[in-house]
Amino acid sequence: MRRIWTAAVATLAVATLGACSGVADHSATGVATSYFQRLSHRDYAGACQLLTDSLKVKLGDCPTALERQYNRLSSTEKGDLGDATVRRTVNNGKNSVHVYTQDIGERVRPTPKNTRKGKPTPKATYTFMHSRAASDMTNEKGLVLVEVGGSWEISDCGL
Repeated sequence: MRRIWTAAVATLAVATLGACSGVADHSATGVATSYFQRLSHRDYAGACQLLTDSLKVKLGDCPTALERQYNRLSSTEKGDLGDATVRRTVNNGKNSVHVYTQDIGERVRPTPKNTRKGKPTPKATYTFMHSRAASDMTNEKGLVLVEVGGSWEISDCGL
């Protein structure tokens, strides 16, 4: 009975620790996308958790610095930031990638223009639209991520 209880507690602890990071996709693109989602939800402390220690030191009061930049966005951009998705990263060398602003966007289903007997023709494809909000949030510099101890962290966010 004691072994079952110990195994159950250990399983719960591992599940809880995994959920604490709040990043479903631990790849560089997943971390970068999570950064923009946290900012859109005004979770500045959570967004700071995705930054390297050296970047946090550079920013000083990290949550306040991110909030200040977020408050510079228009109300439309603030709403769009949560839909920002990182499409790809560019390898900078060993354990470092760059996310350029043109690779941050929103997947948008286009409005079908063709009609068939008065009904729109369904389209299964999505269009990738550039995210002005993510570009402004990074001062048009994008993001740089580094792999630290097997996890990706943001080492430059344009601020």
